[in-house]
Amino acid sequence: MEETIKVPFYQRIWFVMLFLVFIPPIGILFLWLNKRFNLAVKIILTIVFGYWIVILFGYMTDSKTTTQLAATAAKQAVTEQQPEIVVPDNTPQITLAEFDTLKKGMTYDEVVAIVGSPGTLSYGYEEDMGNETRYIQAYTFEGSGDNGANVILSFQNGVLSMKTQSGLK
Repeated sequence: MEETIKVPFYQRIWFVMLFLVFIPPIGILFLWLNKRFNLAVKIILTIVFGYWIVILFGYMTDSKTTTQLAATAAKQAVTEQQPEIVVPDNTPQITLAEFDTLKKGMTYDEVVAIVGSPGTLSYGYEEDMGNETRYIQAYTFEGSGDNGANVILSFQNGVLSMKTQSGLK
């Protein structure tokens, strides 16, 4: 009677080939630990699946680069579609034209660049919303127009969230 030697599953040819195809670095390790393959076969399979590794990693790197390029192109397209903001001549007082130029979502610095004045901080506070904190600030700007003309701008987390004016011309 012949004795049958039970070969562990990790030394079976199908197991090594499975890892060579799907996880080449581990498959190459199993290949070299397996005594059933001769040296020439090990060298040839190492070269073949070494190239397979390069192809896989090259593909993954290229797909990331392609995704990044697509995202950059999309951002650039959106930026190009935004209308250019025309800033009138700046005086310390805000004009109706400057007020109309202000849009929700602008930063405080963008507003100051348009208005030409930092305004006066009327109030500022933190509002705890549980999972986030909001920073609310309101600035008053002296207006150009009727006596007492002014503008009040509210910012939430540094972004214009509300605007109101009285008496601007």
